[in-house]
Amino acid sequence: MTEKIRVTELPNFDPAEYLKYDTDMATCLSVVIEEGDAGELAHALGVAARARGNAPLVRLPKRNS
Repeated sequence: MTEKIRVTELPNFDPAEYLKYDTDMATCLSVVIEEGDAGELAHALGVAARARGNAPLVRLPKRNS
């Protein structure tokens, strides 16, 4: 018989802990961009920011026009 596990008993999962290198973040963001979901892209950018220690708000650099 299989044992049931309650959701509240599961450990927290933070994908930012697995993005250790810039290449990991670039790969993750590339996949999300290819999928074309703006909401997922926003989430992935937040995860990447947390991985770099820039959470909770990331400011994009100003473009020279």
